[in-house]
Amino acid sequence: MKRPVSRRGFVLGAGAFAAAAFDAPQAAAQAASAGTLPGAGATTTAAEQTLLAYHAARGGRGLTVWRNGVSRIEMRAEAAAPLGEASSAFCMALAAALARDRMLDIAEPVAMSLSEFATPLKTSITVRHLLGRTCGLRAPASGLVTDALVTDPIAAPGALFDPNDAGLMIFAEVARRKLATRGLEADPADYLNRRVLAPVGAGAVRFAPDPRGWGRIADGAESSATALAAFGELIRRGGVWRARWLLDRETVSESQVANGATSRAGLGWWLGAGAPLGPDDPLRAVSDLWQFGPGLPTDLLMAAGHGGQRLYVIPSWRIVAARTAAPEATGFSDVAFLRALRAAL
Repeated sequence: MKRPVSRRGFVLGAGAFAAAAFDAPQAAAQAASAGTLPGAGATTTAAEQTLLAYHAARGGRGLTVWRNGVSRIEMRAEAAAPLGEASSAFCMALAAALARDRMLDIAEPVAMSLSEFATPLKTSITVRHLLGRTCGLRAPASGLVTDALVTDPIAAPGALFDPNDAGLMIFAEVARRKLATRGLEADPADYLNRRVLAPVGAGAVRFAPDPRGWGRIADGAESSATALAAFGELIRRGGVWRARWLLDRETVSESQVANGATSRAGLGWWLGAGAPLGPDDPLRAVSDLWQFGPGLPTDLLMAAGHGGQRLYVIPSWRIVAARTAAPEATGFSDVAFLRALRAAL
């Protein structure tokens, strides 16, 4: 990486994990004896109670764990919350749906869709760079895509991973113009709902509007744990739902490969596999996932947002786990949660 990744967002560290590992079993015992785990089934095991108690103690709202497509553990699974940065996984799905409908190739130059990119500094930027947040364009302070489109790069495409770059914002504009050319939905969020979310039972996902009224797919999703898990199950199945290919298989597969600038981020996903992070690597401010040590599934995909909003897709465990939480919640540890999840399986 060429420069530090921004610390905007949520901060989770080793201290949070240490506290979680200490108090989760005690919290589980107290909650079970007091009957304070609303939504938990009457036949939950001690390990499941530990998982549910940790979830509740860290500002959790809804939680559901699916194994082989069947719900195994639930707590208030219909409770919705804004997902923040965890919404980025929906951008990947939008790209894969467009590719399936032969409107997009993630290797194509952005300039094919956006005339604003037909300049010497931007012609080499591809859709993959946008989705991987390696396009070299910083998100404008205004938050307006019109300003992002005329921003000059601060780094060569593919050289720098930056969670704050403008790639996902610009990708939504690419999608909008692709759809307009075909005479389809004006709002890419509506297309995503019709083509992907509604067919898998995730139609309850909603997207807050941007200043122009289009759904903010990159960071504006609001979802229940149930709807989020249904979307995750589609990804676990490689884009197939009930023998129907909803998503382009190659795009889904490529989204799960490191973006080139860091080994721990794909296209819309954080990755379980990759090079160890140095002690001062700024990605440690995003999650403590990379401190898991032996036992972390290398095929793990994670979408993460403020307060511990999470979607985990773990094909080798045959698991999808979705969690909603209060956006202001603090202290959530991916390590503590995943260890409790593994024990509960």
